Amino acid sequence: MSRLSRGLSRLSASRVASADARGPGGAADPRGAPEPVVPSADAVPTGAPESAEAPDDDRWAGLRSALAGRARRAPRAASAVRSSPLPGERFDTEMGPLRRIVRRFEADARHAGRRLHDLHQVAPAALARFALDPSLADVDPRSLVFLDTETTGLAGGAGTVPFLVGTVRTVDGGLVLEQWLLERYGEEAPILDALSSHLGPDATLVTYNGKSFDWPLLRARYVLHRMTLPKLRGHLDLVHGARRLFAGHLGSVRARDVEAGWLGHARVGDIDGAEIPEVFFGLARDGGHPELERVVHHHELDLLGMVAMVVSFGQLFEADAAQAEPAVRRATATVLTRVPRSDVHAGGLAEALLHGDEHASAHRLRARLASRRGDVVASRQALEAELAACADEASRADVLERLAKLLEHRVRDLPAASAAAQALVALTGEAAAGARLSRIRRKLDRG
Repeated sequence: MSRLSRGLSRLSASRVASADARGPGGAADPRGAPEPVVPSADAVPTGAPESAEAPDDDRWAGLRSALAGRARRAPRAASAVRSSPLPGERFDTEMGPLRRIVRRFEADARHAGRRLHDLHQVAPAALARFALDPSLADVDPRSLVFLDTETTGLAGGAGTVPFLVGTVRTVDGGLVLEQWLLERYGEEAPILDALSSHLGPDATLVTYNGKSFDWPLLRARYVLHRMTLPKLRGHLDLVHGARRLFAGHLGSVRARDVEAGWLGHARVGDIDGAEIPEVFFGLARDGGHPELERVVHHHELDLLGMVAMVVSFGQLFEADAAQAEPAVRRATATVLTRVPRSDVHAGGLAEALLHGDEHASAHRLRARLASRRGDVVASRQALEAELAACADEASRADVLERLAKLLEHRVRDLPAASAAAQALVALTGEAAAGARLSRIRRKLDRG
């Protein structure tokens, strides 16, 4: 007998001896003799109804009947979900089964008021200005691949699964939207393989917040499945340019808010993003979900919205911004002042956008543009005009400081620099302003 068996035998023997030493009700019997407890015929448990209970066999029969009824109902509910056909077509690939949804757009197709095929006419230089990325200046717009995913959550990490992946790309001169739907866990490899066939060293990826979310998530799935990650020529994330343009104008730069506020396209009946993960959970569990078609349509709108944005932003940063409202023109000109100097046309576009605009920020941008091209006279005029247009003391102090620096170091007009510094001291009383004024006065004293 093993040590464990002997221990269990001793434990069992001790429990039997302890029970024998106790009398009725569990109390120890001083005589050491057990007396059996026999319930009376009319005894009723506390809190129980006085009516006679059903025999055990009847109660078990009722429970089995209830469970059987539930089991019969569950398959009918699941089959009702499965009876609705899934979108697209399902076929076998070398990597496994793949469900694909394909839609081709003709030359006159439009979305959010933009003709989708105008994508092919977008000037690469305009995209480079919008993105502040000179590497996009020689990208063929036909090589752009728009990518978006719908996932089981926004937390990221290995537990977040992209269950709907889609692209829009140019095929034989036309635009093709293709989506791949994950029907159940474990079938991601065919989707990743299909995506790799759309991407390559000549493709430039276009996403909306994809640098922070979609692409890192997909990269992790490639690693988990031990598949080769596609190599890209570049990646244009539209959210960064949208933030530079609209953060102070629209407030929110979510894709659907930019569509509504800038493109003038408000979605009607669109599914809320918070509801989307549950649709996939239902699809994986039951083989279908009544809201699946809405999720697929939502995903399609996200992809087409990006195409419309690229068309719009390309026009905005080429020659069409003059038609926009003043706040957007100034925002566009602000971005153009940050474009590398190698783009010799950016400054002229910015000047054209600011023509006739007397807002203080417009004068500030004119001063920045003049400084970039080394025109100190125009820079001084713009700063003086900005000072006259300022509406608050903080803005005036900022302009006076920049004006004093320009007059002292670049224009070399010390009397004017002294006057600007003195006005700054009177306005702020800051020690730095006083030190600047003292230095300028010493220069004047030295002749």
